[in-house]
Amino acid sequence: MRLIGSYIVLTILCLNCHSPTSEIKIDPVVASVGSKNLYRSDIEELYPADADSISRLNLKNNFIDNWVRENVLLQEAEKYIANEINIDQLVKDYRSSLLIYNYEERLVKERLDTFISNQQKLEIYEANKSSYLLSSPIVKGAYIQVPIDTPQLKQFKKDWIRQDMEAIINFTRKYKLTSRIFPDTWVTFADFLSIIPENLFSTKQLQSKKSLDREKNGIQYFVKVIDYRDKNEVAPLEYIEDKIEKLILYNRKVTLLKTIKEKLYERDLESKKVKIYE
Repeated sequence: MRLIGSYIVLTILCLNCHSPTSEIKIDPVVASVGSKNLYRSDIEELYPADADSISRLNLKNNFIDNWVRENVLLQEAEKYIANEINIDQLVKDYRSSLLIYNYEERLVKERLDTFISNQQKLEIYEANKSSYLLSSPIVKGAYIQVPIDTPQLKQFKKDWIRQDMEAIINFTRKYKLTSRIFPDTWVTFADFLSIIPENLFSTKQLQSKKSLDREKNGIQYFVKVIDYRDKNEVAPLEYIEDKIEKLILYNRKVTLLKTIKEKLYERDLESKKVKIYE
């Protein structure tokens, strides 16, 4: 009897000695669509640590609203479409596509030769000139605004006539002038015209490639088209260099993957891993 009494007392003590931390935590449902529930724990980690109460509330409400809308649509899709398609097969096919795609990307990253010589670019350019016709005119040029009270303006005009680019660039930098100088870079003619005030020079004057200048409202404007290519002319190599490089790399990628796939096929065929039955 004494042993039984001790056991009862011990059992009662154990039942009453649970700490508050051992209590079962309840995870409230914050939204539901049919039999599917969204729990508070699903959205707690969405809140940035430094978010204020209003921001947290907005994030919570937006997430719940989006979750409800998506699951309403999902349940409707399951009702009308699920029986018409093989979900498991679609998932299997998608998984296979992802694996192959990522494997090919790794092969390309590890094995593709990305060095392209100027000679290789030139060969592609010469062989495909008819494919590289311009859809709009392009230019190389210079545009500079000089207030008429700027020191050494007379000297600058002489440098401008001689097209001494080093002196011109140094002058614009020294006096922090509004300018756009690109003697080695092609841009569209429309882009070049957009920086020049209207009615300052005619299109014909600009296309003449002359060193133009004109004073208007206390500003001396200097404009020159250094080089010009018209619409439907063959684009200069440097203008489409990026496009040619991408084409070369794409062709190399196709060849590389085709070669690797063929080697893998031959390897497994030889090792009897591949078996073809009639």
